[in-house]
Amino acid sequence: MCAETGQPSGTIYPILARLERFGRVEGHKESPAEHLAEGRRARYYYTLTDEGAVRARVALERARRSRGPGVKLRTATS
Repeated sequence: MCAETGQPSGTIYPILARLERFGRVEGHKESPAEHLAEGRRARYYYTLTDEGAVRARVALERARRSRGPGVKLRTATS
């Protein structure tokens, strides 16, 4: 996410933590077997909740409308 957005982890992770508190995403830490075998820190994975997905679609549509015709917002599927 940091590479895709160009934002530092100190910006991204507080946002994800807030979204998790509000029930928009669910996060989980990978098991020790996954990261210890590779000698790295554990990764956190986040998934949109159903409510989070609905709100994300609404926000993307609002952003598309405000940017005007011909401006394309990049999403995970585009």
